[in-house]
Amino acid sequence: MRFWRKRSEVEAFTDWRRKSARLCDGEFLHGELQIEIREARNLPDTDNFLFNIKRCLGQEKDVTDPYVAVLLDSTKIITTSVIYNNLFPQWNELFRVSVCHHAKKIIFRVKDQDELGSENLGEVVISIKEQLLTPTKRVQGWQKIVDDNGSVQGELNINLVYLPYLEDNSSCNDMACSQCYFPLRPGNQVTLYSCARNVDDTIEIPTGTPSGPRVLHYTPPSLWIDLFKSLIQSKRFIYVMGWSIYTRIHLLRNDDHKHLNTPDELKMANATLGELLKQKAEEGVRVLLMIWGETTSIMGTHDSETENYFKGSRVFVARVARQTKTKEYKDLDAHFTANLGYSHHQKAVIVDVPVLARDSSHPNEMVSRIIAFTGGIDITDGRYDTPEHPLFSSLRTTHQKDFYQPCEPTARPNSGPRMPWHDIHVKVEGPAARDIMVNFVERWGKEQSMNTRLLIQNVEAPSFDLSPRGATSGSSCFSAQVFRSITSDSARFQLENETTFTTKKGRSVDNSIARAYIAAIRKAKKFIYIENQYFMGSAYGWLDYQDVHCYNVIPMEITQKICESIQNRRRFVAYVVIPMHPEGMPGDTAIQEMLFWQRNTMHMMYSRIAQALHRYDVKGHPTEYLMFFCLGKRETPDAIPAHVEPPWFWTQAAKLFKSRRFMIYVHSKLMVIDDSYLITGSANINQRSLDGDRDSELAVGLFQPAHVTSTQSEQCPQGEIFKFRMALFREHLHCMDPTFVVPHSEKCVAKVQELALRNWDDYVSLDGQPAGHLLAYPIDVSVTLDEDIPVVNLIAKTKRRTFPDTNAKILGNPARSIPNKLTT
Repeated sequence: MRFWRKRSEVEAFTDWRRKSARLCDGEFLHGELQIEIREARNLPDTDNFLFNIKRCLGQEKDVTDPYVAVLLDSTKIITTSVIYNNLFPQWNELFRVSVCHHAKKIIFRVKDQDELGSENLGEVVISIKEQLLTPTKRVQGWQKIVDDNGSVQGELNINLVYLPYLEDNSSCNDMACSQCYFPLRPGNQVTLYSCARNVDDTIEIPTGTPSGPRVLHYTPPSLWIDLFKSLIQSKRFIYVMGWSIYTRIHLLRNDDHKHLNTPDELKMANATLGELLKQKAEEGVRVLLMIWGETTSIMGTHDSETENYFKGSRVFVARVARQTKTKEYKDLDAHFTANLGYSHHQKAVIVDVPVLARDSSHPNEMVSRIIAFTGGIDITDGRYDTPEHPLFSSLRTTHQKDFYQPCEPTARPNSGPRMPWHDIHVKVEGPAARDIMVNFVERWGKEQSMNTRLLIQNVEAPSFDLSPRGATSGSSCFSAQVFRSITSDSARFQLENETTFTTKKGRSVDNSIARAYIAAIRKAKKFIYIENQYFMGSAYGWLDYQDVHCYNVIPMEITQKICESIQNRRRFVAYVVIPMHPEGMPGDTAIQEMLFWQRNTMHMMYSRIAQALHRYDVKGHPTEYLMFFCLGKRETPDAIPAHVEPPWFWTQAAKLFKSRRFMIYVHSKLMVIDDSYLITGSANINQRSLDGDRDSELAVGLFQPAHVTSTQSEQCPQGEIFKFRMALFREHLHCMDPTFVVPHSEKCVAKVQELALRNWDDYVSLDGQPAGHLLAYPIDVSVTLDEDIPVVNLIAKTKRRTFPDTNAKILGNPARSIPNKLTT
């Protein structure tokens, strides 16, 4: 360390230390806050004549329009609805808030909403240490509302309960997320998919066990082949919902027809998706499509085209915009933001297929079984891909009519490169499939209330086989639970289940996806493996920009899990695979801001891990516990067909053609816990997906009761989730190393990092050829000790601090012109 420093360096370090200390100031809350805001009384009338529009117009007397905002120190966590014209308002709103925060106090801020803004009436301040962290963990009853001058401005009736999380060191047999709309359903058959079309080979997976089989065999299934077969088999209904549905795509390509068996399958093998759905509707199958009605028509979702294609046919299309119903003047901006900026992001296909009845009283009778496909893959252009993820080699074959490249407008179908697409999907058969269908029915019932007669009625036994698939305790059987992000604006909920919801501004909110992620992370014992399109959150823990609307606790929960493991001298690691950059032109303002939020999230996590290593005197680097990766592909010169036309030399596409490289877009929404539990669906790790009232989302959590982990065993279970995760490692790294069996081990971490860094070096070099697709994310993490305090810096790997073949900054930049609710 130098004995002297510049004044600017001293001031910067002092400011950094002050901010860091503030973030860990106060008591640590880890669990759930249940906040019931009941009513208020004797509020002051603050609507004076001068600024009251109604009074100025001589209309009815207008008094205070109160609402309540609740904050953990300076972080706002909930807001009630506005009660108009009332000095004795009754809200009776219940909120459930997951917390992983340091805070000194909980503030109930009572405000008056007017047309020109809002005014503070006063606050109820609850000391966390003195009032909440008591044996009862509860504060309830009437509390005085006090303004800035110390005067009482009425009273607020609340019920505040803190439920701390208590770690369970037993096995993970109970992986259910409690108090959710859909309960855990045992007895399901589950098929996990990577990519729309996987390889036909059988993979040998090492087990690493001295006794028992040394190798497991796994044949990856192919999503769009299975989906095609299920659509052909359907007899009564086909329900489809998605962010985008494109009628011109082909589910089957190249030699996919060799997997077909029946005459009906062979007859429709060359049909487009639109032709297939029309044909099934003509056969008498009820075909209902529910697609996001994109208001701006700039996202390329084909919503209007799809709607027009099916006009005059027996296929019914509901084109649904993401809207919020509001009665509040202050929420008009939120209404327009939702309509223009948020989406219906759920993806599912639900069909019935005929099977023999298992009821002994009807041994030869055919009944219907419900099958549901859900995950991250829309049935639209650009999604058909294989684990090889070609850039140029498939331009005149597989992707000749399906060229997709949203990141570089000068790239053309005859010159490339296309943008490869990596994604995860799942097929569910059994009780949980019916829950996925119920979600569709509830959404259709809300958005198409005049057309509910189109829904198939009486989906019950005996005409439907709703019983668990096989023995619920069988080794291949899955327990499954369906989760959502959605509000009462977009779904007609069953009243008896609404007690599981939280509320926001008077609306019922199902945010069970966020709660499922949190519950799973808290139960993790050894490792977390994540693939996601975005990774941002826990802004309240950032050094700066803490007021950004990106407060989901998932990054903080992962960090807390790692720090606790460091404290307890226990191995725990997290792998996170994300795209090199979000979809679109990487230099665009919105994408640069997303990268900036991602950078802040990473910095927060690495800083806290570095502090834990230093505090508990554990040797190591934060990147040995938390690792970020991306996927990329470079094709050999021989892989580019001779008939592919080079782009014009001055275009950006020419640079890509010369380098023969491009990122593989990670669109997955996957989390694996200890090879025991898996959650996948449509939800990203950002606020839009997890908030509950922004984008609508759908996910499913899965585990096999016969294959769960415990702290007593060093090795994780080796069921279907283990085989799927190992197949993903093989797909990304193009090898099957024995160390992959124990992903939380130091050997596995070192091996994966070695391979990923080597792949990155080969990816960015002029003549390198990466052995695999998994690349070290292009950010280096440096840790230095300054006055015995670990200081973390994130540095872009490349010399120009930009992504290869672009001028876009790896670390991103904040934007000034875009509401951050749209980029978080």
